[in-house]
Amino acid sequence: MECIAQASRLIFLENQYFTSHELCEALAKRLQEPNGPEIVLISTLQSPSWFDRMTMDTARAPLLERLQRADRNRRFRALGPRTTGRAPILVHSKVAIFDDEVVCVGSANLNNRAEAFDSELEVAVTATDISGRQGVRELRNELISHFLEMPSARLAALETETGSLTAALDLSPNARLTPLRASPTPLERVIASLRLGDPRNVEENWRLLGRRTLGR
Repeated sequence: MECIAQASRLIFLENQYFTSHELCEALAKRLQEPNGPEIVLISTLQSPSWFDRMTMDTARAPLLERLQRADRNRRFRALGPRTTGRAPILVHSKVAIFDDEVVCVGSANLNNRAEAFDSELEVAVTATDISGRQGVRELRNELISHFLEMPSARLAALETETGSLTAALDLSPNARLTPLRASPTPLERVIASLRLGDPRNVEENWRLLGRRTLGR
């Protein structure tokens, strides 16, 4: 939350899930700023298990819709990778990079359960000089270009030419990263609002009524 609030240029998130209401609201606030950071999210297009598709994939769509509505300056991209045969790739990594200075890697998903229900471990590394920040940028480009199936140097060149990671992604000739669905059904809104299968803590796990719903 601190890194989201302080990022000035770029927030890059690569995670299996995205259903955290708290993180969604923090990101939406930054997107509403006239000169806030770009935000790029890479996540699984479709979970392999029926339970995750019902509780996690469906709960993600309303949050992505919320972020798209907040994205007044076209600085947000939510993408999912496919194979060359168009099959969805399971993204199991949990990585967050802020301004090419702070890298967080660990076990925490960007879901409600990770806040206080599941046991998680994260490591954060901060680059303190130009060399370190260049190393973080190279890591970030390597992660993205891996899914694009293009050299990371080419992605870096596109970003330099356009001055924007989102613009570089838009110009990428490879369609292996495709937009995540952000058009929820009424049922998906209910699942997201009640956080079914994705409680914030142990107490909430046993309580449906009285749960704080997603803000607008």
